[in-house]
Amino acid sequence: MLVNRLGGFVFPFLALYLTSARKMPVDQAAWIVSLFGAGSFAAAVVGGRLADLAGRRATMLAALFGGGTAMLALGMAERPWAIALATFVLALVQDMFRPAANAVIADVVPPEDRQRAFGLLYWAANLGFAIAPAVAGFMATRSYLWLFAGDAATTFLCGALVWLKVPETRPERSADAPSGRQGAALLRPFLDPVFASFLGLTLLVALLFFQAHLALPIDMKAHGLSEATYGGVIAVNGVMIVLFQPFASRVTERFRRSAVLAAGALLVGAGLGLYAFFTTLQAYVAGVMIFTAGEILMAGLSPAIVSDLAPARLRGTYQGMFHMAWGLASFLGPLASGLVFRALGARALWLGCLVVGAAGATGHLLIAEPRRRRLLKLRAAAIQVSAGED
Repeated sequence: MLVNRLGGFVFPFLALYLTSARKMPVDQAAWIVSLFGAGSFAAAVVGGRLADLAGRRATMLAALFGGGTAMLALGMAERPWAIALATFVLALVQDMFRPAANAVIADVVPPEDRQRAFGLLYWAANLGFAIAPAVAGFMATRSYLWLFAGDAATTFLCGALVWLKVPETRPERSADAPSGRQGAALLRPFLDPVFASFLGLTLLVALLFFQAHLALPIDMKAHGLSEATYGGVIAVNGVMIVLFQPFASRVTERFRRSAVLAAGALLVGAGLGLYAFFTTLQAYVAGVMIFTAGEILMAGLSPAIVSDLAPARLRGTYQGMFHMAWGLASFLGPLASGLVFRALGARALWLGCLVVGAAGATGHLLIAEPRRRRLLKLRAAAIQVSAGED
């Protein structure tokens, strides 16, 4: 994951590439960038299901080698329709990697260590992403083609590492899991009330995360702070994750998991809600720090809970639905913030974030008891799940 994200050059500069190198108007560029979110949304479902059917290793290899090829195709595309198609295909193919990688961790890591394992995966991704934009900015001043070539090269390298070092980990398909009932398998997570309630809260809280990338820079600029200042403020998020994420599980494992998730949701909402009352540079930094503390609390814990709730033969599918919630939030979050911002103003948006965070925290406490009963039944059936209390 670190190698892959170290080469994550294209996406942070995609809008700039479209408007500068391809001379597209802003509205057309925004439409094409939105196709990336649509492809990522679809990839979560496709990648998760393929991980259970074709195998984790096969899905990751297809995502990485196919994604690298799609990256080169996007770099060479010239006509708007070709760029749009390549953007969608790129996201669809390369983001199949995520649910398959999560399924691998659920397969091979003992339940008591999964939270730490998922936290480390999240840490590696953010460490790579913290470095990639700076390298990409240097490369873009020479040629945008270098961005696409460099991103494709690291994607291929990640594929080579998977090919050489990651064996297939998919559990044996059970006799009660006929391969022909794919529709039923895809619907299973939504028909599981314990998981579906957790998925709904994941979507609700995920909507907040994307306000930091659209509403926050607009609000800061309205209060006289530059784009460069925003870059420095939001960089605090990555620095905190790199410094503190590896140690988060040592702290959170002492508490009920539902309480940790509730605290995380409340901190995310409170960090953004702070901007309804204070708009100084110091307040913006403080808000990001509070917001990031909540992110760190939830990052490793949420996919670990998904691993507990998923049947072994559907781990990829459940992880895919979990990532689908984030893909949907990446589309709805900016759209919702734009509507609220224009209709009611920044203060209403930030207050709304505070309310949503509090609602998410309350929800996590309310759904804890059914999940606790589910885990007790699984333990009674000698099925391995995390030792943490919900």
